Amino acid sequence: MNRWGLLSFLVLTLAAQSAGAQDAPPDGLAPESPEAEAPESSEPVPPGSSETADRLAASPPPPTSVAVVPPGYVLADAPVLDEPELVAPPLRRVIGLGTALGGGVAVGGAYTFGSGATTSGYLGPALEIHSLEAQFFFNDHLSLDISIPLLNTIIIAIASASASFDQPVPWATNFFLDFSIGDDWVRFIVGPSVGFAAVAYRGTVYAQINAGAMVGLELLTRGRAFGFRIMTRPQVQFVLPSGSSAFGVGGLALLEVGFIGYIH
Repeated sequence: MNRWGLLSFLVLTLAAQSAGAQDAPPDGLAPESPEAEAPESSEPVPPGSSETADRLAASPPPPTSVAVVPPGYVLADAPVLDEPELVAPPLRRVIGLGTALGGGVAVGGAYTFGSGATTSGYLGPALEIHSLEAQFFFNDHLSLDISIPLLNTIIIAIASASASFDQPVPWATNFFLDFSIGDDWVRFIVGPSVGFAAVAYRGTVYAQINAGAMVGLELLTRGRAFGFRIMTRPQVQFVLPSGSSAFGVGGLALLEVGFIGYIH
């Protein structure tokens, strides 16, 4: 080989070595794979772009809170929160026991069958000093109420015994179908009533049948453990004495207050 051929060979060799040094990675690093993923950009992505939609579609859905309601509880009527408030339903009333008292006016008259003549009459005040009240509930809005004018019955028995010296048999009981309208602590109470009374006076037994109604308001305490009633219980009375052709018709209207305690 001549000297020009040798010089050309040396120049080509040096050029090849220089190109290989530029393409080689630094010591200790592997060459980057063409399939390696590029790192995600930390720059914010403008809203509405296709990249934002792709990220939202790929992200997992946010966790949802599920309210677990124990048996016998209901969700409170409140704004929806992460943890809804649980409110225990009020206890249902089963039995009520209490008393009532009041006053008003009474009217009555005695008549004779066949003649229509009035033999006597009465118009004046009437008192219910103390009555025994009991309620038996079918549900929270309907009950059977029993009212016994206990102290009045005792007074009538004493008066009957002292006047005739016979064995008095006084008793009076009224039954009410009590509709309690409303769900809050204020209730409207209304319903029909029937009742009876009997008393022995001077050898004669008087049987009385009552037909009436009840209208009023009841205020319940928290938990429905106690109720305060303001009511009127008007009634029409029919009296039939034994061994007589006469009969009596009367009426009674009382304004009463009642105090009832409830068993749940």
